[in-house]
This record gives sequence, structure tokens and C-alpha cells, in this order.
Amino acid sequence: MIIKKIFYLCELIFVFLWELTKSNVQVSVEAFRWKPRLHPGFVAIPINFQDDRAILMLANLITMTPGTVTIDLSDDKKTLFAHGLFVNDLDEFRSSIERVLAYRVRRLFL
Repeated sequence: MIIKKIFYLCELIFVFLWELTKSNVQVSVEAFRWKPRLHPGFVAIPINFQDDRAILMLANLITMTPGTVTIDLSDDKKTLFAHGLFVNDLDEFRSSIERVLAYRVRRLFL
């Protein structure tokens, strides 16, 4: 069991570092564009776990990624609200956070 958790943690670290790198490049390119192509938007992200540590970790991972910031957590702790600079499609933005970060955080804490 502990070996699985270590594997999940390492996977989360590597995936987050990859996402961090991609986001840094995207924000840097837009910062030097003559007319940035930003599509800011707010997104409600449903979360399937109630562990406060997992929610905190997911919120911090979202905020540490350039171009995104966690805004609020609903009172029932089932929805996380985030803002992104590159939200072309709300559903795609939401599903990418769920698929890439929330899934791995959930596995780590369950």
C-alpha cells in the first residue's frame, strides 16, 4: 500500500512539473505578444473528495500553475471555483483540471 502511495506521489510531482512547464511557456509567449490572445474565465470544478488535505493540495496546485488561480470553495466542499487566463472552452478547461490534477490528488489521498 505504501509503495502505491509513493508511486502516486511521484506521478503527481512529475505530471505537475510538466503542467507547470507548459503553463510557463504559454504565459511567457502571451506576455510578449503584441496583442495577447487571452480568454479569461471562471470555472466551477466539482470535486469528489472531502479530505481537507486533498482539497488544499488541489487548490494549491491550481494556484501554483501560471495563468490559473483558485478563487473559492463551496460551503459543502463539493465545488472548487477557479479563474484561468486561457479558458477557450469551459468544459475542456474543467475536464483538464479534473483529468490531470484532481484525479491524481484523489488517488493519493484515498
